[in-house]
Amino acid sequence: MREGLTVVIAGKPNAGKSSLLNALTQRSSAIVTDIAGTTRDVLKETIHVNGMPLNIIDTAGLHVSEDKIEQEGIKRAHGEIERADVVLMVFDAQDKEPDLSILPAVVKDKPLLLIKNKVDLTSESTGMSKVNGRTQILLCAKRADGLDLLRQELSDIAGLSDTGEGVLLARKRHIVALESALKSIHSALEQLDNGASELVAEDLRQAGQSLGSITGEFSSDDLLGEIFSSFCIGK
Repeated sequence: MREGLTVVIAGKPNAGKSSLLNALTQRSSAIVTDIAGTTRDVLKETIHVNGMPLNIIDTAGLHVSEDKIEQEGIKRAHGEIERADVVLMVFDAQDKEPDLSILPAVVKDKPLLLIKNKVDLTSESTGMSKVNGRTQILLCAKRADGLDLLRQELSDIAGLSDTGEGVLLARKRHIVALESALKSIHSALEQLDNGASELVAEDLRQAGQSLGSITGEFSSDDLLGEIFSSFCIGK
């Protein structure tokens, strides 16, 4: 919560990534022109949403380039995407749909928001929709239309609303559960060396329960245990 959520803006050149950065920060942090490839390095700014810092990172346009400077910018963009908590895939509304093939493979394990920008050129209204299971936000960064939808979605992902657990809150719980599972697995290996098969089975059962707390596979006993450990319940 102190360090904030790291949000990387990615996409093809001239998709409006820098315009989105400027709209979110409400200042001219990045140079914006009609010339593709204006952004060649990483730009970082911090904003606050519902009191939580969001580290917004604008990156170079992702495409095939023979320019060595652009190649370095694209390499750095990939590095930022790998370290991101959330990726905003910005694409021109005139392209109809985003080209996800330009993103590094690691993005499949991260929250990815599709940002359909420049809807003023297609006469579309700002709004939200689902595309192949992903959230898509229609906006116009140049006019700052639809930014409230994006801010709210980022707030939801961070766990700052009542809509769900969120990335940051879930991450701590997942780490604790994984540590517990790992401890049980190490114990199972030790018991296996000692030939105690019944103890191996018990350790593996406990490891499975720890992993089940992440995947959502709770039994009724697990649920009752969670309730009694979290609340003070009288007679």
